[in-house]
Amino acid sequence: MSNLAHKLLVAMPHIKDELFEKSVIYVYEHDDQGAMAFVINKLLPISMGDILRQLNMELPSFKANELFLLQGGPVSKEQLYVVQFGPTSNGQLMLAQPQDLLHTFAKGEQLENTLPFLGYAGWSAGQLEKELINNDWLICPFSSDVFSNVQANERWEYCFRKIGVNPLYLSADIGHA
Repeated sequence: MSNLAHKLLVAMPHIKDELFEKSVIYVYEHDDQGAMAFVINKLLPISMGDILRQLNMELPSFKANELFLLQGGPVSKEQLYVVQFGPTSNGQLMLAQPQDLLHTFAKGEQLENTLPFLGYAGWSAGQLEKELINNDWLICPFSSDVFSNVQANERWEYCFRKIGVNPLYLSADIGHA
């Protein structure tokens, strides 16, 4: 199987796990040791303003209360991760150091093209590949417009439209000829 880094995984309709049901996952890293990824469509009721207040940092004037965190996955759920997207040298996302960005936020500088997450999704060696064989995920090409032009709660349907699939016609059953 090819490397899935910088692709989107779209949960098949039969997945009923609370976190992964109708989820869209950005695969940050994928190799023969496993994968690290972030669920990009599950908003939490926690804003960057809440985080800054908890750290006793001055609340900036740029409306930190409007930048909500995403539930990145079930691994390290208390850890803050920040992914920056946009014009980079290779057109892909970069994982940023949260402590540096928190100070930038606290200074009142708004960082565009930034997604903060609590936790991440992780797979051990071969685990993601097995889930793909079991028909749990569809692969969707990544494009930063999924972040900049699509609301978090609309990303699952958006990805299905992007790959030209109607989720109502999908089955959890796989067949072999």
